[in-house]
Amino acid sequence: MLRKFALSLAALGAVGAAALGGVGVAQAAPATPVAHPVAAPAGGILDSGINFSEPKGSQGIGGDGGECITVTLPTTGSLQHFDGTLTFWTGSDCKRGKSLVVDKNEANLTKLGFGKTKSIFIGDNHRR
Repeated sequence: MLRKFALSLAALGAVGAAALGGVGVAQAAPATPVAHPVAAPAGGILDSGINFSEPKGSQGIGGDGGECITVTLPTTGSLQHFDGTLTFWTGSDCKRGKSLVVDKNEANLTKLGFGKTKSIFIGDNHRR
């Protein structure tokens, strides 16, 4: 009797699963595509020396987001951050080399390995 009851439950489960789109096998929900955040405006002043000094000048960095800015300074020592997120790159095209996402003041970029930053992406292009 118990065996007939168990078989009946199994059959009921198979019929229910078939009615819901499976044949006795649980179906996983389709994966939801990952939405990439839109790059937001960001800006700051990039200084050639550490501790916000300018022995070889400074460069204003800013934009609406999603663009790559070429750094014209021979050395990069610190960043006075105003707003948003910036991605520093040791390569010249915001894609190659080492990268660093910055969203605050950085008094010593050389200590972080970015004394020769060549390009800066406005936003976090690791999350594009």
